[in-house]
Amino acid sequence: MPVNLNRQSIDDAHERISKYIHRTPVLTSRKIDSLVGNGTQLFFKCENLQKTGSFKSRGALNAILTAKERGDFKGVITHSSGNHGQGLAWAANMLGVPCIVVAPNDSSIAKMDAIRAYGAKIEFCEPSMTSREETCERLSKENGYLLIHSHNDYDIMAGQGTITKEFREQVPNLDVLLVAIGGGGFIGGISAYVKETNSRIKVFAVEPQGKEFQNSLEADRNLCDSEALLDTIADGAKLIRVADKCFPIIYECCQHRVFSVNDEELANAMLIIMQYLKVTSCGKTVKANEVDLLVRAFSLGKLHHAMPVTQSIAIGAAAAIPGTLVNLAAGGGKKNAVRIGHPPGILKVGMEVEEKDNEWKMKRRK
Repeated sequence: MPVNLNRQSIDDAHERISKYIHRTPVLTSRKIDSLVGNGTQLFFKCENLQKTGSFKSRGALNAILTAKERGDFKGVITHSSGNHGQGLAWAANMLGVPCIVVAPNDSSIAKMDAIRAYGAKIEFCEPSMTSREETCERLSKENGYLLIHSHNDYDIMAGQGTITKEFREQVPNLDVLLVAIGGGGFIGGISAYVKETNSRIKVFAVEPQGKEFQNSLEADRNLCDSEALLDTIADGAKLIRVADKCFPIIYECCQHRVFSVNDEELANAMLIIMQYLKVTSCGKTVKANEVDLLVRAFSLGKLHHAMPVTQSIAIGAAAAIPGTLVNLAAGGGKKNAVRIGHPPGILKVGMEVEEKDNEWKMKRRK
């Protein structure tokens, strides 16, 4: 494991950032435990309640603070389609550091608005990883800004690893950690801390179907090197590529068994946590001709201006139809209680809900 990513570096990161971030809560649900069975107890570390709405603010803040300790720099730059860009923009704004975010030109309008609101400048590029990286590198050289990668960075991983430090203080007797994997920075930081503090805890990667990270673990080398993005409702885990700095850490610190989940399973899980934990997780972003209702939009049974984009419209008809997600969210009642922000275009509901065996089930609408 790299000498600059270990228990000490993660403890140092936590000391740096703790006064700026939330110590996010851990939620439990007996109902969800009963669905799993076998006496299993689940604990949910709610980083969706973190600053900017995701764990990304931890790593971004630690990276900037660490850079300030090392010496002077003019500003920071990154490429991101959403959460990392928001996290870096927030951290830079709070610390008085200029920030540029390179974003693909098909990014969510809502996420771009949030990045601008934190004072960052956005530079758009073609929606490919090559274009993002080339644009970012060019602007970094032109402006003399420090490039802070979203996951292929040890300071970023150390910041994400602070989640584990908090989690273990909140729930001392954890046995297993299930951690989402995209580019690898999140699970890299988390598993590195576990490896040095309590190797009894088993860390498993959970991926969207199609990533096939299991093949890399079995081959003893990183096979996830495609620039393509997965077609999944897990918007924050679309990357197929696992970063070069992340793979060796994951290989050493995680179990060599990957759990792969499809969109229907993801959708059902999101519905379950909405029903029983009353919180939401990040789903698919809004396109001009589609609204997928699995966005970070649910609020205790109602949706109000869920995506603050160019236009807000009421979905009264859908809310009145039993069996739709909107109807469920509105409690099967007031049609006007459900509102979703949507740019001009065709409105398409991406998922539907049905009741079967006294349980709500969600599936992709064909």
